[in-house]
Amino acid sequence: MMIEGRQPQVPATIPPYFGMKPADNEIIGAGHESSLVIDSSLQIITYGRALDSGFLSITGAPACRSSIPYSDLKWQLAALRNAPEDDDLGRIRPSDAAIEAASDVAFRMMKSAAGMPSPVEVSTDRDGAVRVLWENDNRALELVCPFEPGQRPYLYYSEGDRYSIAYDLSADRLGYLVAWMAGSIDAFPQ
Repeated sequence: MMIEGRQPQVPATIPPYFGMKPADNEIIGAGHESSLVIDSSLQIITYGRALDSGFLSITGAPACRSSIPYSDLKWQLAALRNAPEDDDLGRIRPSDAAIEAASDVAFRMMKSAAGMPSPVEVSTDRDGAVRVLWENDNRALELVCPFEPGQRPYLYYSEGDRYSIAYDLSADRLGYLVAWMAGSIDAFPQ
């Protein structure tokens, strides 16, 4: 039900959810930020009504991740395509290959860890490389995707006066570095 053109609020007693049809586990909605659900026949019903009717089942979402940080990152990367080609200090606009590499690696990073925050900075350096920086206290993790398509991306990471570079961007390594940056792992990665 819509009241004065606004969505009704979800009662505090209703938990966050993945809306699923119990019979075939078809996902039809996600999150508690909206109290409306669109079913498979594109009818809009309230979340509470869907629960009461048995249309939805409450399930625990396996490592439910928000797509908002990735959406923000994609928007920021797209904005880099509109930057001037260069300035007095060098190249500004990255290549399409650098933007695509940054998008791919960042997506894999965000997929590897629940609750990964949005980057604090998305920029280019004077060589036109895309740089995406995440920080947590004195820990920094920076994805660098060079301008030239033949050069591979890498991660620069630091804590205090210690730093290193990782060229291994496998899912395991990305997950480990993201967990370290988030503070889940104490030891500085080797």
